[in-house]
Amino acid sequence: MKLVVPAMCETFFFGLYTALFAFSTFITLRKGLSNRTRNAMLAVSVVMYAISAIHWALIFVAAIRTLRIGKLTVTLPEALGVRYLPRINYILSDGIVLWRAWILWDRRIVLFIVPFLFLVCTLVATIVSAIYMYDSYITNLVRDANMGQAFAVVTWGLTVGTNLWATSLMFIRAWQHRRFLRSVLDEETTKSKAEKTLAFLVESGAIYLCAWVAYITITACGVDWAIILDRGLVQLLGMYPTIIVVVITLRLSATDILSRPGSESRPYSMPIVFMPRSPNLQISEAGLNDSDTENGRKMTIRQDL
Repeated sequence: MKLVVPAMCETFFFGLYTALFAFSTFITLRKGLSNRTRNAMLAVSVVMYAISAIHWALIFVAAIRTLRIGKLTVTLPEALGVRYLPRINYILSDGIVLWRAWILWDRRIVLFIVPFLFLVCTLVATIVSAIYMYDSYITNLVRDANMGQAFAVVTWGLTVGTNLWATSLMFIRAWQHRRFLRSVLDEETTKSKAEKTLAFLVESGAIYLCAWVAYITITACGVDWAIILDRGLVQLLGMYPTIIVVVITLRLSATDILSRPGSESRPYSMPIVFMPRSPNLQISEAGLNDSDTENGRKMTIRQDL
């Protein structure tokens, strides 16, 4: 039962993930593959789903074998695959979180040097941990197993640091955008699509971060059912980027509207041009297209978000 119950848990979440992935792929293909960002997100979601599927297959096969022969038996490739395949998804998820925050901040590299180093160190620590764990399986040395686990713990800390940094930057950006809108629009004006999408990115990033903190805390405390959470988390963390793909495809992303290449000088990353003072300031809710008029340029705010 030690392997069967976690396998059942992962099977449930893998079913949810499969439905979400199918829906995400369908709407992305329906929108077309002319957008490079959409294509990149689709490629990442396919890779992450494939990894999650392989992980589920390994767990499922091991569970069936355990039920058939009456004892837990796992081969070396299965053990390494179950332990380290999810780490690939974790690193890809961290990369997506950083990418969204980077776009929101107009690709300001200086703000992302530290989290990028965290991400690189996470990859290096994962590789080192895998090497030590492989050696421990071959030599049965406790020292190698302890070193492998120590580097695994390092990756957890780096992942939390990466997500905390990125989520904080997205929160600051959302706050700046809301403050700007309040200075331009009436307080009773409903939230723009951009603001709603920014709120979703911040909230989902915070939930993703909390999931990691809860997982690390429970695992560190040695709770008996931590392995069940671990199996479910493999699939749940894979769902996060897929959900982002769905939101971007269905609603269009606020980041693509709030930022443009070379727009670093704009304090709020919005394509705003002020016209001469006029009693009738028009703000377009439908879309922000700068248009030339006889009296000068009209200020418009694109809100595809």
